[in-house]
Amino acid sequence: MKQLHELTIKEVHDGYLNQDFTCVELVRHFQNRIEKYNPKLNIYLALNDNALTEAEAIDKEIAEKGITRPLLGIPFAVKDNFLTKGIVTTASSNIIRDYHPQYDSTV
Repeated sequence: MKQLHELTIKEVHDGYLNQDFTCVELVRHFQNRIEKYNPKLNIYLALNDNALTEAEAIDKEIAEKGITRPLLGIPFAVKDNFLTKGIVTTASSNIIRDYHPQYDSTV
């Protein structure tokens, strides 16, 4: 059996619908991997502090309505030069190391 981080989007959605795991469990899985590997790899500069709260809301939405959007409940990473509302965005520059955008980039 695949580990959670190896699943495709379809497999994640199927897992939610079959109640094999929840969005909260998936987010925790990725948080644990980040905690384990990021000190050595230094990939992530900032994380969404609200990820578990958002995952809980997604679990509730899926339970009530099913999968209503193509990327619902799919964790993703955003390159540090895209503005992410409320999450420090530095573009790897010390000049703006504490910048917290008030809006998301249009991509």
